[in-house]
Amino acid sequence: MRARVRILAHCHFISIAVAVFSSILHLSSTASAADPDCETLNHSWKTKYYKDFGVQWPLVHFRCPTQTSEIALTLYHLEHLKFTPNSKGYSPNFYSFAKKYIEQIAYLPKDKDYPNTTVAAAGHPYEDSVLGTIFGKTVRRMTLNDIFFFTDESMRASTIVHEASHFRPDDPSHVNCSHGDMSTEIGNQACDAKFYDTDGRGSGYNYDFIFHAWVRDHLTNNELEKSVSNEKMTYLLLNRFNEYTNDQVKKWILN
Repeated sequence: MRARVRILAHCHFISIAVAVFSSILHLSSTASAADPDCETLNHSWKTKYYKDFGVQWPLVHFRCPTQTSEIALTLYHLEHLKFTPNSKGYSPNFYSFAKKYIEQIAYLPKDKDYPNTTVAAAGHPYEDSVLGTIFGKTVRRMTLNDIFFFTDESMRASTIVHEASHFRPDDPSHVNCSHGDMSTEIGNQACDAKFYDTDGRGSGYNYDFIFHAWVRDHLTNNELEKSVSNEKMTYLLLNRFNEYTNDQVKKWILN
């Protein structure tokens, strides 16, 4: 199979401050009570995750912790999140959402075009040709960069949801930031134009925010830390949306 990049469509930018803080958390942390053992991760990877997400490297038995085990753990958390339904009886399934829109997961050790990137992952629509006979098939591929592995579990999970949202047909994509910690970067394309405090609207950072809101306010098991999601929500609302209201800040930001 031969593949070529058609468009570098969407990226998940992480600020330097958040990346450094998260890397410290990640490197110094130990497994939580909710984390499965290594054999469970290997079994889930081999029988489910590898195929569900079209992983683009060889299937082998891995040790823990390794980069592959961290991806497997992230998908495990997404699969096993349990929420109390909202007032309308709805609760999301973020694993199914990600599986629906991401056809392939690939890994890029270091982006040669952006060696100092703060991008954790990017969504690339690819045109594939199979043995030179079939053209024009678009493959929805999420490419992980090294910084993905130096973030905490909540951010890794929300990154996958974020990138999956970019493959929706009606995704409005990102815009340049008018304020916040990415606003000084020229051509940053690191914000959503508007904050919609509801499921299913806006671009990737809206989906980041809604993911963390469900974890903070509705999670019924211990897959992820609610306090971490609360911090992420504050950061996202104040830095990654060009338009939001004071009422939305009062509604979502806990003092």
